[in-house]
Amino acid sequence: MKRRITLTIAILSGVVLMLLISSDSTTRAQPGRTFVTDTGVVTLGPNQILRLTVANGLDQTTVRFGRFEYVDGACIGGICKHLISSQNISDPMTLAPGEAASYNLGDTATHEVRAVVTTSRQDLRINVIIINTITGDVVALYTNNIGGGLLG
Repeated sequence: MKRRITLTIAILSGVVLMLLISSDSTTRAQPGRTFVTDTGVVTLGPNQILRLTVANGLDQTTVRFGRFEYVDGACIGGICKHLISSQNISDPMTLAPGEAASYNLGDTATHEVRAVVTTSRQDLRINVIIINTITGDVVALYTNNIGGGLLG
């Protein structure tokens, strides 16, 4: 009888140890960080485009460009609402070290545009340029790193 109790305790201890060792929880990889640059709504003049350029650093990265076009809505007390008339998010684009990509927004029919860039890297170099399409002159230029707090 004593031997039976000892064997039962040993088996129960083994089962408890197995339950403690094995776990139903799965290990999940933490999703990578995503960095976003957003120009906000930019009002373009006639014959102007907004060009967004991204220059990659030393490591491969993936970028996506977002394009939003707006039309004027109702104005109350000098405050006007702008409504999204169209939007487009690009497929992911992989940039090798030293590569760059650009995206043009705006045309003669669109005056309010917004550009968004999402990427997995914080050290991308961003240029936001407003260009006169007739003369090729740069009307405005803003440049910074995504991690440097570009445009906000």
